[in-house]
Amino acid sequence: MWRSTWSSYVNDLPPGQRWVLSTIFAEVRHEPDEDLQRGQMLTSVRRLADTANVSKGCVERALKNLKRHQTIATEPRQGRTLITLCHYEKFKVGDATPGTVTGTQTGTATGTPPTPPYKVREQRTEKVRILAEKAIAHLNQRMKTRKTVVPGVLKDVGDLDDYTAEDFERVIDAKVKEWRGDPKMRKNLRPSTLFRPVNFRRYHSDLDAAPQPQEELDLTPNFGF
Repeated sequence: MWRSTWSSYVNDLPPGQRWVLSTIFAEVRHEPDEDLQRGQMLTSVRRLADTANVSKGCVERALKNLKRHQTIATEPRQGRTLITLCHYEKFKVGDATPGTVTGTQTGTATGTPPTPPYKVREQRTEKVRILAEKAIAHLNQRMKTRKTVVPGVLKDVGDLDDYTAEDFERVIDAKVKEWRGDPKMRKNLRPSTLFRPVNFRRYHSDLDAAPQPQEELDLTPNFGF
């Protein structure tokens, strides 16, 4: 029962946050030493971002979310962060296998060598580029424009890499529907507005909070023939 609830919780995490959690599983101590207990790791947001191949913002959101659900506990320690994996024994982290939540992009808890930092950066850069290209292509399709991926777009999308291409499409579709017919707001249907991280997160939250449309009633009279 506990594992079923846990699996459901993990599957509901955004992809980037799942990668952060996988990295924590892989890098916590599996045997105590003089500084750390089993299930603990000492790291920084930047190092965790590089290892998990996500942005710093994604790591910060992941840590906040995991703490809220009592999955981890954190403590500042000399400019770094001590992370303690709660309920370590239940996870059986030392038996991690690839393809599960305890596996990670950089290897598994059983000792597979981590991906070199330069390779992690290359992978993240490529992932962000593909995500940006898909988002721009969808915006161009909806607005009949020929916008391109510029450095500013890559920077903004890089801070939103815990969202999926589908998330971008949903936000674009919603804003096109809302603004295209408004001469004043139509000008905001551009990457610099839509993909600005603070804007995009609000737009995406609004989507989740919006009530689902009710099925339209068929009021056609039925005369029996």
